[in-house]
Amino acid sequence: MTISFKEMLHSLRQPVPLLIDTDNAMGAPVADVDDGVALAAALASPEVEVVAVCGCAGNCSAAFSARNSRKLLHVCGRDEIPVGVGQEYPLCREHRNRDGHHAFLARHAQGAGRELWPEFLDSPELAALADRVHDVSGTTGDSPIAMPDALVDASPTVFPDAAETIIRAARKAAGELVVLSLGSLTNLAAALRKAPEVARHIRMVIHMGGQFLPWKPGQMRAEFATPDIPESVWDKALRFNTWYDPEASAQVFSSGIPVVVVPVNVTSHGFLRPGHVELLGKVGSKRLDWLVQQVRPWVTWSEQVRGLPGAHMHDPMALALLCRPDLFQLQPMQVDVPALLREAPVFLGPVPHEETLDREATTCCPIHSAVQVSASGFEQWLVQRLAAF
Repeated sequence: MTISFKEMLHSLRQPVPLLIDTDNAMGAPVADVDDGVALAAALASPEVEVVAVCGCAGNCSAAFSARNSRKLLHVCGRDEIPVGVGQEYPLCREHRNRDGHHAFLARHAQGAGRELWPEFLDSPELAALADRVHDVSGTTGDSPIAMPDALVDASPTVFPDAAETIIRAARKAAGELVVLSLGSLTNLAAALRKAPEVARHIRMVIHMGGQFLPWKPGQMRAEFATPDIPESVWDKALRFNTWYDPEASAQVFSSGIPVVVVPVNVTSHGFLRPGHVELLGKVGSKRLDWLVQQVRPWVTWSEQVRGLPGAHMHDPMALALLCRPDLFQLQPMQVDVPALLREAPVFLGPVPHEETLDREATTCCPIHSAVQVSASGFEQWLVQRLAAF
């Protein structure tokens, strides 16, 4: 019998031991800031205790994400939180990377983004990155492109392996660990391959990713506009989160660990708006002033270039599900694994009626998915949490 998300949530230890696996590109020019905002909000949330952070590939390289997350932790005075770095490529599709996407962003930073990110205007590292890939195929046959070292403070620290970081955190939490997966599932799948028994030490995975086609009233539709990204880049270079490493995603979904998905159907309705940024800028906290400096250009870009009311806050919404579940409606769904492996745009769907379910033939995995959210309630919660950062 499948238990409900609310039953799982009520059974969690308080505060919840939380490991955040993220492709945190906050601070890089023309890059999403929602991963960094989610980490900042988690550090300000009394419902959770951040016990570790891992960097995965996606919005940026895994190495950049790890260094960027360490910088944010340092600003918060939380250097004791371990940070692990994952591999730069998917587990089975080693030809795939985000080189084309990263080079595309670098070219944007030297073009339309020049006024919003002036500190990178004359960056030789950024120029080299922009020139390195001349198409958007997503492959170079060379080592993965990392965002320039100039974008973060150089650190002599050698980061531990992300899979090992997950294994240690899960064992230490003794069955209570929640993994907040904000990027690809590569690191978690690598941990499960290295130590299969770790699955029983993880209470739950909350994953931001995926999309479903609404089939009943009250279920939200995805509303996502990126006019600044050509279709050729979407088709050839972009594979976000669940889609970046389909085999890793399938392994996590079939591991037996309870998984709750927060898809773009709901996350595309939550924003950090210019008015929110102005309000946060008046709080008078040095840490918050630093955070505002990181997020303001992306909020402006989202409004002026994408025509949105603010910056999408996909990843903080996944955190909000853990901290404010009353804002959400969830529903049991299933993951169509073959559809996921062939990179279908939609792999989430309704659970068949019991009488029509062929248990011998099924290749689907049960999950829970958010289907509706109070967007205004989420935005209010997020601003309140960031104000306490």
